[in-house]
Amino acid sequence: GGVAPSTAQYRATDCYPGAECEPVDPEGDDSDAVLQREFLLAAGRLTEQELREFVEDHVSGELGAIKALPRELRGQAFRSLCAEWHPDKCPAIAALATEIFQRLQAQKSAVLCVG
Repeated sequence: GGVAPSTAQYRATDCYPGAECEPVDPEGDDSDAVLQREFLLAAGRLTEQELREFVEDHVSGELGAIKALPRELRGQAFRSLCAEWHPDKCPAIAALATEIFQRLQAQKSAVLCVG
């Protein structure tokens, strides 16, 4: 569907290096599917080391943002981040996703109990 530029949501370039920045119709494609498709396109252009560094930076930034949230909001945000990196959700990079997911689980109490 067409979305007027003023209401279009842009995805990819602010999240995933190398991805095409195109308007996404929030009423159209499932946004998770769109993000996953864009991530896979971008990931295919990176070396394994570049992808690992990008993912680690992304997850570190997300964890920092979660720690800054009020305590009552941290649990849901943390669960969402874990769901994002569950290996079943990232079959194209299952080994890296498993590593990230396990790292997140190991940090759970530290993230949720901060401040």
